[in-house]
Amino acid sequence: MSFFARCSVFVCVLLLVLTDVSDSSSSSALAEEPLNWKFVPNETFNYRLTQHIQMTMDLAEGGTLQVLVDQTLDLLLQVEKTMDDGSSLLRLKIQQVQLDIDGPGGQGLHYDSSAEGRPQGFAAMLADLLKAFTTESYQVTLSPRGKVIRVDVPEALLEAISNAPGSALMAGFATQEGFQAMLQSCLLVLPENGPLQPNDEWTVTVEAPNPALGGKPRRSTTYHYVGPQTAGEQSLEKFTRQAVTEFDLDANPEGTTLEVIEQQSSGEALFLRSAGRLESSTDKQTMTLRITVGKQSVRQTLKQTVKCQWVDKEK
Repeated sequence: MSFFARCSVFVCVLLLVLTDVSDSSSSSALAEEPLNWKFVPNETFNYRLTQHIQMTMDLAEGGTLQVLVDQTLDLLLQVEKTMDDGSSLLRLKIQQVQLDIDGPGGQGLHYDSSAEGRPQGFAAMLADLLKAFTTESYQVTLSPRGKVIRVDVPEALLEAISNAPGSALMAGFATQEGFQAMLQSCLLVLPENGPLQPNDEWTVTVEAPNPALGGKPRRSTTYHYVGPQTAGEQSLEKFTRQAVTEFDLDANPEGTTLEVIEQQSSGEALFLRSAGRLESSTDKQTMTLRITVGKQSVRQTLKQTVKCQWVDKEK
């Protein structure tokens, strides 16, 4: 794989690195009733997950390249049943995929899984791959905290995705872990123990194996409970969070190394206590990296905004 191709794939790969896939947490002492997700059989959750990425690559004498990526996923989760251990089984359906990429030299693509007719240009090569995500449904196991315990993706689908033209652009997304990361970005993970008081904090750390870059990027996210907030007639619980990502440089293929020069992260989430669900969340992240392959090195800045919004299908 060429140096530029590897850096281009990195745009897609980092989506998974920067996504919360929560593993463990702890919280401080408490006062009111615990805050939990409420999973009632046959209940549905509709969310729209949007990602905007701006990648700027400084090639020194080769100039500067910029790539813009906008992706929208419409997600439907239906509760199938609750388990004796408190976890719940849900059925996930990706109802629609929209993808826009604006690359250097006017290169890019536009894809919408709901559009009629065959897409043109590079989008035509990715059409079957992206359409595959909307053809199946997936069983999901969730904890009462909103932690994704497991996503069961049919092996036949994973194989079809990995063998499709352009599958390298999806990097680790075409895996069980990739689906889990995508879903977790739309589900706030609450602390393990009891109710919350304003200013309570807890930290979540996860290692996410990365098949394209190797190693185990580690993401540590510190959550801060702000307290109740009124929006219209709704009483919401507000959280903020900040994250730090580190890379394990020992296992990267083809001698690739990543050095984090600078990173910033901020985000907030609103949780509707009465319904036991996330109302909305926004995460903004900026990361500047030095990517080295052999004797070649580039400086790359990634700016990403991820939003998850509850969609009221009754309106």
